[in-house]
Amino acid sequence: MSFQETTATSMAIRVLLSAFVYAVFIVNGLVPVTRKHLQSYHVRWNKMHARAGQALTSTAEETVLAFCLSVHHLSGGLLMLAGQVFNNPNLWVSGLCIEIGCETFGHTRLFNQVSAS
Repeated sequence: MSFQETTATSMAIRVLLSAFVYAVFIVNGLVPVTRKHLQSYHVRWNKMHARAGQALTSTAEETVLAFCLSVHHLSGGLLMLAGQVFNNPNLWVSGLCIEIGCETFGHTRLFNQVSAS
């Protein structure tokens, strides 16, 4: 599929797919692993957990969330950069879809966590 053939439907499907990948691999995979790793540093985790966070209940949870958000920004940003460098619009659009899909899911999840607390 060439860049000119990219339709709104195909972009919506790519965005939903990247949101699904974000939900499965990052939220259900990377978040628990990162949290468990940080919890192994008991003293630091307890100090971070005692401090109130800006959006979430503690600084410790915000650290986990920030790390996981950086993963999708890195992957989407690198694809967009590669699209610019190699003059390949399809790579750029793929990076954009990753960014939009992950941001949509991530902000929805963050909003639900903030409103629940």
